[in-house]
Order: sequence, then C-alpha cells, then structure tokens
Amino acid sequence: TVLSAFGGDLGESIDEGSFAMQAAVLGHVIEGCYYPTGGPIEFVRGLIPTIRSVNGDVLVKARVDEILVEDGVATGVRLGNGDEIRSKKGVVSDAGMGCTLLNLLPEEVVDTYLTDLREHVMKSSGGIGHTFTFVGFNASCEELGLRSSSYYYIPCNATKDMDASAIHEFYRTTLLDPNVLDVSAGIVFASAKDPMYANMTMPGKSTAIIFSEAQSEEFLDLLDGEDKSSTLSKGIYGGHRKHNSKYEKAKALVKKKMMRSLLLNFPHLEPYVECVEVGTPITMADYTMRVETLGLRHTPQRMVDMELRPDCKLPGLYFTGQDVAFAGWAGAMTGAMVTAQRLLGYTLFDFMQKKTLMRDLGAGHVEDMIQEKVKAGTAATPLEVFVEIVGNAIRHIQGRK
Repeated sequence: TVLSAFGGDLGESIDEGSFAMQAAVLGHVIEGCYYPTGGPIEFVRGLIPTIRSVNGDVLVKARVDEILVEDGVATGVRLGNGDEIRSKKGVVSDAGMGCTLLNLLPEEVVDTYLTDLREHVMKSSGGIGHTFTFVGFNASCEELGLRSSSYYYIPCNATKDMDASAIHEFYRTTLLDPNVLDVSAGIVFASAKDPMYANMTMPGKSTAIIFSEAQSEEFLDLLDGEDKSSTLSKGIYGGHRKHNSKYEKAKALVKKKMMRSLLLNFPHLEPYVECVEVGTPITMADYTMRVETLGLRHTPQRMVDMELRPDCKLPGLYFTGQDVAFAGWAGAMTGAMVTAQRLLGYTLFDFMQKKTLMRDLGAGHVEDMIQEKVKAGTAATPLEVFVEIVGNAIRHIQGRK
C-alpha cells in the first residue's frame, strides 16, 4: 500500500511494528519535513552557548569508559584517559539503554539494581541495522537538477506474490547476496535540502545519501573473534579502523548495489561522481558500541513497556534519546524533552494546567499549533493515542497466551 512505502522510516519490520509508531512517522512527513539550515551541526552550535551559560561544558573525543557508582548512587563518569567527572545530581546517558547496561556500568551494579530493566531492554533489543553510502558530486544541486525530496526505491518482483513487509524482508536478507542485484533503498540529497550548502559550505559540490536496511548479524559474523568482541564492547570513538578482507569485500558489494540503485533512478549523475564512502552496522558499532541504527525495536510490546523510561532503580542514573521515546531525530528530541521534564520535576498536574517545559522555554505556540491540528482533525488526540496504546497492550497480552 501507499502507507507501506514509509516502512523504511519505521525502523522495524512492517508486520511486527507498532501502528502508533507507523502513524507517527506518517504524520511527521505528510506535510513535508524540516531540515536545519547549515546542517545538523547547527544544533550543536545552538546548544553549546546555552550549556556554557550555566557553567556547563561540552567535551569532544572524550570517551566515557565507565559510569561511576558509589554507595548505590550514580555520581559521575570515568573517561578513557582516566579523568573523572563528578556530578551532584546524577548522570544522564544518551548512549542507549543496552549500551549503558552492557558496556558502561559494572556488571555487579546491574545485577544489584537493574536486573528487571536489563530483562526489558533485552526483550526489545535486536533492532534493524542499516548500510549507508555517501556520495559526493563535483557539480552543484542546480547543475544536476537535484531536489530536496527524499525517495524510496522499492523493487518489486512481479513473478512473486509479496506484500510490503515481505519485500522489505527479502531485500534486507539478500543485501550480501551477490546473485541479487537489486536493493531496496532510500535516496536523499542532503545538500539540496540546505540553502547554505551551495553558497557557503561547498560551492559547486553536492551530495547524496543512500541507505538500506541490513541484518547486522551478517556483518558481525564477517569479523574475526577478537575484532568482533572489541567492536561491540569498546568501539573506536571517532576514527577509522580497518577490518578483515571478508568485511571489505562485503562493503564493496554494498557499494555496488547502492550505486546501482542510485544510477537506475538518476542515470545522469554518473559522470559527476567524485567520491563514495560506505558505512555498515559495523561502522555504527565502531562509533556507538551498538549496531541498531534506531535503538530499541518499535514493536507494540516496546511501546507499552513502562520500564523503558527516563529514571530507573539506580538513584542518580537517567536515560534519554530514542530509547526513551521513539526512532529518529524527532524521537531523540522528544526523549530529551521527556527526560528534562522528569529531572526538573514537572508533573501530570502541571501538564493539565498547561505548565510544560515547552511553554516555560517560550515555545508555547508549538503546543498551541498541535492543539489546533487536533481540532482540525489532522493530528491525533491524546485520547486516540491512549486508545492505540491500550490496544497494543491487549494484542501483546493475547499474543503471549
């Protein structure tokens, strides 16, 4: 169906994903999407002065080796160089719940305080990974006729009766099969979305990103034992690392397939290709110590799991980002808002009185806009969202029986 065309944005198998999540994705893009002028780095440039204005700071290439726990309270972090940073109010982890529990906390701490949370996280782990191909062109967006729209290339085998979920599954499982030439891919011309790019950042150049779902285990199985263990437990935090020849051969196959999907749809771009780089779930693990692009899975079970929240049974430890809310930039920012409201002591009573963090930050007009969309019938009401969550819970319980 038309709605299934957005399946690649769900971060979950279409037949196993939460409808609430699918509806949220569709609602997010149905009227068009936003892109930050100047690129994602503008988020950083906007946030750092605010953080520093209240005597905070931002460190780069400062790998966290361990979250410090003293007398049953999270009190700070130890960096890779041995430095320790202490906090009076606790630690907020955006590394992902699984990574935090498995890699950043001592095992005995998790066994003592967080066994229930670990069980819930493991139930919703194993999310979909992706491969990314980054392409640079030696001509501008205007010269190449590139548009800001995002595209999905979803090949369909007319000789087989396949629904949308089966199509996604087929191309995910055959990504490393050299006998299957096609790949289902998303194609984005990021430089065409940013008016600053052509004029200031890289005049006369343009870019494309091609992404496809992948089975992370296939890539992990290509690594040697020690390399595989190191990738998942330590990562490299900001540098390239060469893996074995089997892995490099798999990357070359991904590059071939992804470029084929690009040039089938935009053949006029071929003479202008200047550089191509490929990232895989292993690349994701190298930098983030996890292979899932979008964090925890987006099943009905996960969406109603009340254990997956900002606070936990270890005093002083909080979570934020995608795992607290849902997938993508919007999910990460929503997770940040939820965690911030929890840390600042906002309550349900405050919400009912329209006292929210958004309004206190002077962005009440955003909430008002959403409410107007609800009145106009173009956005879901809180009751409709609640009914969907309850329905998901009931279906999950019935499934367990």
